[in-house]
Amino acid sequence: MNFSTRLKEEIEYTGIQYKELAAKSDVKLRALFTYVAANPSMPPADVAVRIANSLNVSVEYLVNGKESDLYEVHIKCAI
Repeated sequence: MNFSTRLKEEIEYTGIQYKELAAKSDVKLRALFTYVAANPSMPPADVAVRIANSLNVSVEYLVNGKESDLYEVHIKCAI
C-alpha cells in the first residue's frame, strides 16, 4: 500500500467528507484530490502532517503503514 491508498482508507474509515478534511487540514480540496487520484502525487511534508493530524493518525502511518511507538504513547496518554 502507498500514501494514497492509506489516505483513502482512513477517509472511508472515519467517514469524513473530502471537503471537511480539506477545511480541517487547511488544504485546497483540489490538492487533496490529487493525493488520492489514479496517478497520485505525494503532498509536501507540512501538508501530510496536517492531513494526518486531521485524521488522528501519524504521518508515519500514512507514508509507510507503520505507527511509531511515540505516537502510540501519545494516543494512549490522550485517552
